[in-house]
Amino acid sequence: MSPTRQRPQLHEQLRELLRSAGGETPQVLAVFVDIRGFSSFSTRVDSPEVALYLRSVFTAMLDTYLVEPDYFKPTGDGLMVIYHLPSDPAQVRTKVNEVLRRSLALVENFADLAEDDILVNVTGQVPQSLGIGAARGSATRLISSGQVLDYTGKCLNLAARLMDKARPSGVVFHDPRANQILDEELNSYFTSDAVYIRGIAESEPLPIHVSDGVVVTRADREPIAPLSRRTWSYSDTWLTVTEVRAGGPYGFWLSRAPRSFETASVLAAWDVFGRDGKRTGTQRHAEITGDVDEQPEGHLVSIMLEEVAERTRDLPTEVQGFFKMKPVKIRFQAFLEPLEGD
Repeated sequence: MSPTRQRPQLHEQLRELLRSAGGETPQVLAVFVDIRGFSSFSTRVDSPEVALYLRSVFTAMLDTYLVEPDYFKPTGDGLMVIYHLPSDPAQVRTKVNEVLRRSLALVENFADLAEDDILVNVTGQVPQSLGIGAARGSATRLISSGQVLDYTGKCLNLAARLMDKARPSGVVFHDPRANQILDEELNSYFTSDAVYIRGIAESEPLPIHVSDGVVVTRADREPIAPLSRRTWSYSDTWLTVTEVRAGGPYGFWLSRAPRSFETASVLAAWDVFGRDGKRTGTQRHAEITGDVDEQPEGHLVSIMLEEVAERTRDLPTEVQGFFKMKPVKIRFQAFLEPLEGD
């Protein structure tokens, strides 16, 4: 008797289907859901209990709230849910309002979602809040032999990024025609705002609608600075070694106000001198973070000159010029840069 052949696993089926996959481009409403605090929950609870919890909450989400999607898939500690939109504008409005209304209800009731499931034996420790991002637009649907394999597109990427903005909990929605789509009652549950999103809206803010519970931070409302790139002041400042050794605070002009994710510093650069008192052709430098002070003319970053004096204690105060002694100077330039890790 030959052994029973096991049914192919999903990933094995996917591999075969990919060989003949093609693309379609429907209009969709993309919804991304994230369980807040799931990472810490999964470290406190045994893995089998975590799996039972996810099974319970995902089932409840899809059965009661995010109902009848055209596609969904787990994303680890959340879900990606796709709804196809009809071509009729009135039906689009109805569909979007329905999904957003159910999303608000899901956020409100999330903490109790697994309460009645007796298989979930960790109800006192489960996550209590949810973040949801939603956006409307075109998406590419990967399909093979009548089976949908996945969705991709800018619309999905945006919904996922909006989900991240829905903190500590709530719903964030973007649509260029949101004010025309949301009905009067549903609109009362949202507040209009605008945020910057790296890779999507870096120099011009993206209009969004946020529900109660979402906190839009100062950093969210500021243009995105280029990663690992400095914004230098417009000009240098030269101080003599004698002035630097006098010590005290000294302010250097910044090119603009620092943003919440930036630090303000000053670069000090000076020539290296040999024993003969002549320049060796090399330079040294130091970077010193300072305090920012707002003035009517702009913003200053102030540092204590003693820090530079200590590093340049071997510098001569004067060197011989063509006809007379000349003071040795140190060049300073202020700059802004993203905080480490941002």
